[in-house]
Amino acid sequence: MGGKASALSFLDRHEDALKLIHETLELDPSNVWNTNEKGWINFRAQNHKDAIAAFKETLMKDELYRYAWYGLARVYEDQENYAKALEAIVAALQIKQDVLYQGYHVYYLRTLERYGAANTAADMYLKDHPNNYNLITQKMWVMQGIDRIDEAVEFIQEKLANNPNDVSLITKFITFLEEEMRWDEAIVETQKLIKLNEADHQNYRDLAFYYQKLEQFDVCVQNAQIATELKINWPWGYYYAAQCHLSIGDTAAAFAAIKASVLNGLDADSRTSFAAELLGAGAPILATRLGLMRIR
Repeated sequence: MGGKASALSFLDRHEDALKLIHETLELDPSNVWNTNEKGWINFRAQNHKDAIAAFKETLMKDELYRYAWYGLARVYEDQENYAKALEAIVAALQIKQDVLYQGYHVYYLRTLERYGAANTAADMYLKDHPNNYNLITQKMWVMQGIDRIDEAVEFIQEKLANNPNDVSLITKFITFLEEEMRWDEAIVETQKLIKLNEADHQNYRDLAFYYQKLEQFDVCVQNAQIATELKINWPWGYYYAAQCHLSIGDTAAAFAAIKASVLNGLDADSRTSFAAELLGAGAPILATRLGLMRIR
């Protein structure tokens, strides 16, 4: 019955799940697994107080039940109480050095800006799990936190040299490069993604954005157009084409592109923002026409 309660919880039927888990515990109140599951059901239902109480009740029954310590860590994390989350995950790690817990350990340390400890922990865990995606990315963010950006880039590049087709790691690396505004390197990594999947329109949209940042507007337009060809009804390809046309002063081409974007579902805020850009570019009539456009 506890398993059924868990399944109901994952279907967002939290009230039914809680009712069932309480009925199950009435039949067997000493059951540690079901008590712990009561904590997870409450956590998924965002009942933090009851979740904490259930996990603590679990630990009263078995203080070495690491899943309850992990549950407490996740609840405290959800509450942004990272100090308590850290205490709980350390308790779980003292019971078992699980790589999942290790990743959270590094995450909580860096969130608390304890970068030295986070870096030491990440290095220690990576010795045993050198290819673990979560530990690798946590190490990258830690190095960013201590302003060792070039070292972070070299670290990820070394990892990708061993596994060049790791799409998840390339994608996370690109996010890091965006934050650091390293547009040339973001282009190189995005081109790797394109080689792995030429049909993904979003990669070309991203290239358009990076080339716009580098003020290479012709290439920006080219990549935006590829994005729209790959997914005709996608507004963001047209949007970035419009941005690049506007950057070189071609307001007519910019309006044609933004019109296509609006007709394909561009959100109202982005449309209003672009109308302001047209106005600033000395095209008040086009700005007014854009503002008056009816969205299908």
